[in-house]
Amino acid sequence: MANTQNPDMTPGLVNAYEPGEHPDWPAPSSVKGPVHWIKTNLFGSVTNTLLTLLTIYLLYKIIPAMVDWMFIDAAYTGTSRKDCEAQASGACWAFIGTRLQLFIYGFYPEAERWRVNLTAILLFVALAPVLYDNVPHRGKALIFTVLYPLIAGVLLVGGIFGLEYVATDQFGGLMLNVIIGVTGIAFSLPIGICLALGR
Repeated sequence: MANTQNPDMTPGLVNAYEPGEHPDWPAPSSVKGPVHWIKTNLFGSVTNTLLTLLTIYLLYKIIPAMVDWMFIDAAYTGTSRKDCEAQASGACWAFIGTRLQLFIYGFYPEAERWRVNLTAILLFVALAPVLYDNVPHRGKALIFTVLYPLIAGVLLVGGIFGLEYVATDQFGGLMLNVIIGVTGIAFSLPIGICLALGR
């Protein structure tokens, strides 16, 4: 009768385990690893194979052209669009350096941008007790998290506590995106919980 045991397993080692507690043998290489995953998920059927080949072709056509436009044929210096057009036919990265502040703060007054920076720092402080259980004095920290939207609103808009008033039409750039995102998440979560409980 053929020996069906793993050649690496000696009888003494096999007997060292209680029935049902013997460790599993590793899966055969034909049913695991990246090659198996690619074969199963990308080439598992005719449809998957065609879609995979089409995707590879599109990436082959798109990525080199994108790299050329974004980096190789791009202009990195200049102060106007004409400067960029005179240098290259690709992207005009010259505006990134000259208008970086506009992209981040929008039209927020330059002298008051410290308030935006402070609000961003306090956002991470407010998120810490929500994301991590081992934050010291987590209960008190969660109170700050609840009060953070009010604190952020006062800091950004001002008009009280000696802070200069800044109209919301001066908000813009990355700052405005973060404000909208955080506000939307903060209000949608409790509303979603209430709707789920009310089903």
